[in-house]
Amino acid sequence: MAQVRKNRKLTTSRFSLIRKEVLGFFYVLLTLLFLLSIYSHDPNDPNFLNSGLASSVNNYIGVFGAYTSFVFFMLFGHVSLALPVLFIFIIIKGYTNDIKHNSPSDKIMNIGLIGLMILSSCVIMSFIGINLVSDLQSNVYGGEIGLLLFNKLHSFIGISGAIIAVSYTHLRAHETPEQLVWRRRREKKKGG
Repeated sequence: MAQVRKNRKLTTSRFSLIRKEVLGFFYVLLTLLFLLSIYSHDPNDPNFLNSGLASSVNNYIGVFGAYTSFVFFMLFGHVSLALPVLFIFIIIKGYTNDIKHNSPSDKIMNIGLIGLMILSSCVIMSFIGINLVSDLQSNVYGGEIGLLLFNKLHSFIGISGAIIAVSYTHLRAHETPEQLVWRRRREKKKGG
């Protein structure tokens, strides 16, 4: 009887490991396709603003890759070039870590921090495009999202305040939950 229980546990862990490996393979495959789509982006490819009937598709993934890269370049600008590398890092980190120890709140917090890093990078790239390159309404550097957020922050707290706030947010978004706990403990010791 003990032998049967032991084999059931072994079988369950094998299936969960196979499931994890298959999902990891598909995530890597989708990320590599996304990487090819982003890095072979051509503004002359057909997209939502250009039919591209007179030109051929230069994107390695084809028409779907042209539309995908267009959407990401419009939303995130040059920050979209770093997104495939970020996704590969997340896949590797998720595959090497034991998922059982991550609570749902930790996963939500990590997704939120990654979102903050991406948004703050878009705002910083929009600042570079507007102030250093003198391209006032170009969304090439930070995308539509970066341009919108930068203009809103600029109207509330000015250029220097916007850059300081976004830089501070970007640096704090890189902290892991463990680093946040240790920083709070140090602050309590200093204060109390």
